[in-house]
Amino acid sequence: MSQTSYSTEAAVAYAGMLADSSVTAKRSISRANESATACAFGKPAVAGTDAETQFDLPSGASDVFLGITVHRHGTEDATDDGIAQDEVAELLREGAIWVIAKTVVAVGDNVYWDHTTNPGTWRNDTTTSVQVPGAKFMKATSGADELTVIEINTP
Repeated sequence: MSQTSYSTEAAVAYAGMLADSSVTAKRSISRANESATACAFGKPAVAGTDAETQFDLPSGASDVFLGITVHRHGTEDATDDGIAQDEVAELLREGAIWVIAKTVVAVGDNVYWDHTTNPGTWRNDTTTSVQVPGAKFMKATSGADELTVIEINTP
């Protein structure tokens, strides 16, 4: 059977994709996923048990923010739905990256990561969330769960 229909609309981006790879102002660190669950791309990463070598998804307001998980092809996880346990990932600390916002956001809104209601999601309000210092939303969304860009410059 042959394919008779084709999509002409390709996605503009995907979560965890660097928004502008030509920008030289990019700073990141590498850490291994401590969690037994795969960590999706474009998510907030916090310090794991050993903050120098591990990261985890947020679970409380006192978690220490490390960066945003950067997408890369060819992960060890067979389903390619994220970073497998003990797999090393790049965590963006300075630059622009595509993420999925849980709330409607406007350009220039402050960036918050949720630690309770929808752990590991991005929002523009303080409901069960913590602000990311030096981060702003750079693309507006018209609905929840849409792609947007975060520009981050974490000290």
